[in-house]
Amino acid sequence: MTSRKQIHVGAHFPGVNNTTVWSDPRSGSQTDFASFVAFAQNAERGLFDFLFLARAA
Repeated sequence: MTSRKQIHVGAHFPGVNNTTVWSDPRSGSQTDFASFVAFAQNAERGLFDFLFLARAA
């Protein structure tokens, strides 16, 4: 009998900088708390095990 292997999946929300700020108005604000909430809810729906919010230096 083989044992099942489990993988852990994580999501990373990068800090706000020139590579994460989009010029398209439909993308929403990268600094608005609602953006973090929506990202976390999407990760939760995808059954991710953890969420990492990076702080921009």
